[in-house]
Amino acid sequence: MKVELAKEVSLRYNSKVILKHKTKVVQFPVSEIAYILTQGAYTQLRCINGKKTLITRRINVWEKILPKKYFCRVDRFQIINLNCVNEVMREAINLTRVSILGLSEPILIKRVGTERLKAALLRRFNV
Repeated sequence: MKVELAKEVSLRYNSKVILKHKTKVVQFPVSEIAYILTQGAYTQLRCINGKKTLITRRINVWEKILPKKYFCRVDRFQIINLNCVNEVMREAINLTRVSILGLSEPILIKRVGTERLKAALLRRFNV
């Protein structure tokens, strides 16, 4: 596996990303990132093993560097690894529950996010 710095370079799915946060340096395999949630100027990375890390990086930077074939930004706050989607279940006309590998609780997305996720899943798996 190749290790890459997460700046402006586009990452490959089988590479690792090195992230600096305050006094520590964290290395994540890109393929193990299940979900990214924005929290202001920070983003929370959730891995498939359940590990969470808060990073000082905006979600728009993640959107630029993550491989679009595998990751989908469903709304202003969330990016999902398409390979980690276990189940997509519509709760109401404007709300969908998504079960993601590595997360104990499903996430909720609105109608526009549902359409983006559905289109990305169809492209990814050629259904």
